[in-house]
Amino acid sequence: MAAVARLVRRDPSLTPLFVAVGGGVVGALAFGAHYLRNSSDVVVNKKRRPEPWNDVEQHKNTKLFSFNRDFWSSRASNPPQNPREMFRSPSEEVVQAKNKAVEGVREKMGMGKENAAEH
Repeated sequence: MAAVARLVRRDPSLTPLFVAVGGGVVGALAFGAHYLRNSSDVVVNKKRRPEPWNDVEQHKNTKLFSFNRDFWSSRASNPPQNPREMFRSPSEEVVQAKNKAVEGVREKMGMGKENAAEH
């Protein structure tokens, strides 16, 4: 550090260079610390929280900067849901649509309900 101070005293035009590089290093370290501490994508300690991404609520913005703030405010009014629930059991509308599509394919292929049991 003393060598840097001696160099700056000898040539003061290097001061902006050292300030800019020092600011960049401090900013990079601060961003890295922020990302390690606040991001659900990074797991530093697996024993304490093995899957932190499952704890993120749907209305919480995990980005450092978001261009579309209206999106997050519109999601905040919805009740928080478990995203896994939508994959567990299909709704009645989905089952009816599937059955209708299967019947349409069978009609096009010339297979009635009596022939469908054979295949």
